Amino acid sequence: MWVFYGLVSALFLAAYDVIRKYSLNNNPVLPVLFLASATAGLVFVPLVVLSFISGALFFSEQNMRRKSFALAGILTGIVLIIFGTIG
Repeated sequence: MWVFYGLVSALFLAAYDVIRKYSLNNNPVLPVLFLASATAGLVFVPLVVLSFISGALFFSEQNMRRKSFALAGILTGIVLIIFGTIG
């Protein structure tokens, strides 16, 4: 099941990158990047609020072990390296 989630995540990340690069064409860079980041952040606000209210509806750090945190950190590092080399 995680392969499906990985592919969906890659699809959305690629679409986001293409749309961001298209929107930066002949536009001021900082306002466009700020609005893109703010919009992406607003999408996740309801999920974060619901997670805090329900306890474990979407994500709960209490259910994660140290190994899971380490793997999430490694994945974050890989994504940062990839996006750093693409731009």
